[in-house]
Amino acid sequence: MSYFSSHVDDFNSIRIIQKSLVYIICIPQKYADESILSRKEFFGQFGFIKKIVVNKRASVIESTASAYITFNTEEEAKLCIQEVDESILDSKILKCTYGTTKYCSFFLKNVPCQNNECMYLHDYRPQKDLLSKEEMGSSKHKLHGFEVKNKNKERIGKKYNFEMFNDLFKFKTNKIFKIPEKIQFEPIDL
Repeated sequence: MSYFSSHVDDFNSIRIIQKSLVYIICIPQKYADESILSRKEFFGQFGFIKKIVVNKRASVIESTASAYITFNTEEEAKLCIQEVDESILDSKILKCTYGTTKYCSFFLKNVPCQNNECMYLHDYRPQKDLLSKEEMGSSKHKLHGFEVKNKNKERIGKKYNFEMFNDLFKFKTNKIFKIPEKIQFEPIDL
């Protein structure tokens, strides 16, 4: 029996900073939907999203939701946090940080995990990424140390209005043009 399998309870109480997982709070309820949050004008602009889990609160006026977004890479998650943390969405200040996870219980018992879509960890992480439940509960610190870029600015949830594209589509016709079989170019003497 290995040290880790004999100390499963110790490892069950540990949370691990997951660098590809973003935790967001203060999301206005009208946006608290996986299909909305994955759009390009929201969190889809930062990279490929593997999974979104939205936690909606009981229907209270002015209530907000939280979400866990798993990105494909750590770089995508970092970019998301840098861009969105402390930004504004419908007059709410969004708070973003890395999410935490735990070790898969099968992994800790040294047994192959039967869940192909298991989102828990199946490899050991460095000590610097580990937090006890007490540290998680008592600290209000962010789980990242980089500077936010858009504090008190709107960053997500808006569609960009490109006038040039609007002008192009304004004159679009429904007429279907026949593709010419042959195109001739004749030089013109000036």
